Amino acid sequence: MSTPTTPAARSGTVLVYGKAGCADTRRTLALLTELGVPAEFLDVEADAALAAEAARLGGGPRVPVVRFADGAIEVEPPDELVLARLGREH
Repeated sequence: MSTPTTPAARSGTVLVYGKAGCADTRRTLALLTELGVPAEFLDVEADAALAAEAARLGGGPRVPVVRFADGAIEVEPPDELVLARLGREH
């Protein structure tokens, strides 16, 4: 897996590549907020470079693509998988 490329990823922030109107993106961001996990929303609709990076990381144009602080990537992860990646329970 590639090394996180943004300062946010290097500082332990979870990166969420997504679309503002996407229910899965909003759900993932809401869960991270509820858990108090620092997260940065990267709007793939507003930035073609972010869209290309998300597609590369996720293997296609699906969102959300979530990059965890340890570099792990998950595409359209259910809440249970996000919680497991963070070592948390809901």
